[in-house]
Amino acid sequence: MSHGGTGHAESVRVYYDPQKITYQQLLDYFWRHIDPTVQDRQFCDVGAQYRTAIFYQDQAQREAAEAEPGGAAKSGRFGHIYTEVVPAGQFYVAEDYHQDYYKKNPIRYSFYRRSCGRDARVEQVWNPKALRCSSCYGRRNDASQCEIASSSDAAPRALPVPSSPRRAVGTFPPSASSPMIVR
Repeated sequence: MSHGGTGHAESVRVYYDPQKITYQQLLDYFWRHIDPTVQDRQFCDVGAQYRTAIFYQDQAQREAAEAEPGGAAKSGRFGHIYTEVVPAGQFYVAEDYHQDYYKKNPIRYSFYRRSCGRDARVEQVWNPKALRCSSCYGRRNDASQCEIASSSDAAPRALPVPSSPRRAVGTFPPSASSPMIVR
């Protein structure tokens, strides 16, 4: 999977109780933790297998997923949003060592996350007051290299981690239908 070529997208399947958390809350969390402005990459992971996508189960989920993150595309804030919205197909669960990797390997995961500049890039994308500096997006960079607006001027921070969903890491194969791109 990490070498690409299969057409699959590295994914997380979320099982949740709609009485505890809504689908919209899950979407909001998803959007605030990705960079939808790049194609076939997330942070330092590059390739089609790292594209962002929302795999929907029914028409209601499709419509919610296509409703853009906070109207960002309509506002012109993003030039283009590359996140695909496609029907969910068969999900292939990844090997056990991939499941809860951040818990099983906290030091390795922390190093990876920091060295990729993930948090700085998320801040740059989602905080309209953040300085748009190119140094925030790349390896071996951290948030200290960017000038971020004071917290009083900043947009709301990323949502807290939803506590009720259960996750499985794996892949979805390429969709049989052509993907719809959120614009």
